[in-house]
Amino acid sequence: MDVEQMEYILEVLKNGNISNTAKKLYMSQPLLSQKIQAVERELNTRIFNRHTSPISLTFAGKIIVDSIKKILDVRDNLLLEIDEINGETRGCMKIAIAPHRAASLLPKVLPVYLAAWPLVEVEIIEDTKGTLSEAVINEQADLAFVRTENKNDALEYVYLNKDNIILFGGLETDLAKRIPQGSTISLQEAKNEKFVSVYEGYGFRKTQEELFKNFNINPKIILETHSIELACRLAISCNFVSLYPGTLHDETTVIKEKSFFCYIERRERAHNFYLCHRKDAYIPKFMRDFIKMAQIIYDG
Repeated sequence: MDVEQMEYILEVLKNGNISNTAKKLYMSQPLLSQKIQAVERELNTRIFNRHTSPISLTFAGKIIVDSIKKILDVRDNLLLEIDEINGETRGCMKIAIAPHRAASLLPKVLPVYLAAWPLVEVEIIEDTKGTLSEAVINEQADLAFVRTENKNDALEYVYLNKDNIILFGGLETDLAKRIPQGSTISLQEAKNEKFVSVYEGYGFRKTQEELFKNFNINPKIILETHSIELACRLAISCNFVSLYPGTLHDETTVIKEKSFFCYIERRERAHNFYLCHRKDAYIPKFMRDFIKMAQIIYDG
């Protein structure tokens, strides 16, 4: 089995059937089928259950595909190392990031980064569902900006900053009348306030629900939206409250000017912010430089 055959097997699995894969590879379906069958004859086992839709792996196929991915990882890492040794400056970097963080961070780091690495292609993968780590694990992204307490053993985490949670609200809320501006409080203090929130399923909504659980409160959510920024601004204008990630420095500075705000005290778990990548992946210099630039921005 050669590298080309390995890649064909992964493409068939990715596309769900041999016919669609053959079209994407600009070859005939019989030819692609013959190539897959040649591997199966060589290994004396079947790789795919062809009667399922989409096509699925046999038990042996799962083991074969896992091994193929490891082999191709070794190949890819070797090529990246050789490119770096030879002074190559070309490459592709896929970054998974939540939209609200992307709006705050990327306009700062990318102009400097692209000036330093003009031949590197940067792909931004925005995700609101809190599956950024999975994108890296599944090789859909090279790097991901994540806030997590439960680290995955397959990933390496580079610490960026404490992700403190800020509560913003209108100046006429009960909380604003009782609590000094900028205080650090228990979220219990806001249990009777009306909240504005992002919709269920969003990454920051999961953070919020975790906080409600940790502080043993079940407040009323009066409005929901797709945007953390809009949720915060609606809370301020309507005299409700909303939670907001403290790592968004520029945005929080603007919002603080016309609102009540306070910080939520940290409980059992630390709310830290990281940049993560796969442990078994070779990280070329152009990615290492991006990581350093992100660290500098958050240190500032």
